[in-house]
Amino acid sequence: MKRLTLFGLLLAILLVGCSPGGTTAPPLELTGADFAEFGEDVLVIGERVFVAQVSSVFMNLEQYLGRTVRYEGGFKSGIMPLTGQPFYYVVRYGPGCCGPTDGLIGFEVAWPGGWPEGFEPTQPGDWVEVIGVFELYDAYGFDQLRVSLLSLTVQEEGGSPFVTM
Repeated sequence: MKRLTLFGLLLAILLVGCSPGGTTAPPLELTGADFAEFGEDVLVIGERVFVAQVSSVFMNLEQYLGRTVRYEGGFKSGIMPLTGQPFYYVVRYGPGCCGPTDGLIGFEVAWPGGWPEGFEPTQPGDWVEVIGVFELYDAYGFDQLRVSLLSLTVQEEGGSPFVTM
């Protein structure tokens, strides 16, 4: 657990930076009719609290594991250096060490049991809505946090890619 806390802190530091200002978009809101199937305890991460809420997840991981989350952000992909396997994440830009667009804030995402057969990932940068459950998985002896997807939906209109506290 000590390694997980240290890893979470390091990841939070890497994902946090400077932003060119606030956003005027309203926070995401949960409506009972739309999300009743996911239970009452859905964590909705809105633009106005994005950095603080994501940081809280990493700092208080035990409180969030197994909990359903809903948030929006830009779809990104990468390649794991040790395995050459692709991985996907949904993030926004926030405070970073070296400029307004160098901090990535968000979570890795994956479908339970692997990506659906024939899945064609959305294009990097597409604005998506994520609904999923926080879980840990083992990555070379380290616990890694991700969102196990229940839903991944490309949005026609996106929120602000830049967030602050």
